[in-house]
Amino acid sequence: MAKENNKKTENKEKKKKKISREKWIKIIAMSMIIIFLSGVFATVIGALISRFFPQTANSSNIIEYGADDFLMLAKEYEDKLKTDPTNKEYMLNLIQIYEQLAYQSKNQGDNAKANEYFAITISYAEDLKSANPDMSTSADYIIAGLKAESGNLDEAEQILIGIVNKNIDPINSRLAYAEFLIYKRNDKTKAEEQLQIALNNAQTESEKEYINKMITEYNLK
Repeated sequence: MAKENNKKTENKEKKKKKISREKWIKIIAMSMIIIFLSGVFATVIGALISRFFPQTANSSNIIEYGADDFLMLAKEYEDKLKTDPTNKEYMLNLIQIYEQLAYQSKNQGDNAKANEYFAITISYAEDLKSANPDMSTSADYIIAGLKAESGNLDEAEQILIGIVNKNIDPINSRLAYAEFLIYKRNDKTKAEEQLQIALNNAQTESEKEYINKMITEYNLK
C-alpha cells in the first residue's frame, strides 16, 4: 500500500513538472513574438535565453557571445539533436542561437546573412512544430515573429490570423496580433479591435489592467 501511494505521489510530481515545463515554453514563445514585433530585442532577450543557456565566467548569459561562439554552440546542439530528434529544449536552443546570429548580422548591416539565419531559425521552429504536435501553437507564434522580422509580413499575418481563429488562447493570440498590426502594419484601428476582443475575454483584473494599459499606451482610446 505504501509503495502504491509513493508511486501515485511520484506520478503527480512528474505531471506537475511536465505542466510547468509546457507552460514555460508557451511563455517563451509568446515573449519571443512580442520582442520580434516591437523591436525590443537586445535588452529583453537575455532574460529569456538565460533559462536555457549556460553562463560564463565573464558574462551573465550567452548574449555576450560572438558569431563564432554561437556557431560552435549551434553545432553542439545540432549534434545532440541527431541523437534525440524530437527534443524540445534542443530545438528551442537552436532557435534562440540562430535568431541571435540573425540579429547580429542585421545590426552589422549584412541583411543577406541575417535572412539566411532567419531562414534556419524558421526551419527549426517548423521542425519543433512537426516533431511535437503539442507545441504547434507555440511554434506558430515563433514562426510568425521570425517571418515578420525577416520582412515576410503577409505570411506572418496569415499565421497570426490562424492562431486567432483557433480560439485556443483568445487573449494572448489577440494581443500578439494587435502588436503585429501596430508595429508592422501601423493599423491602429484593427489593433484596437483585437485588444477590445481580448479585453472582453479577460477573466481577471490583472488581465484587464494589462490590456487597458496597452490601449492607453498605443493611444487607442
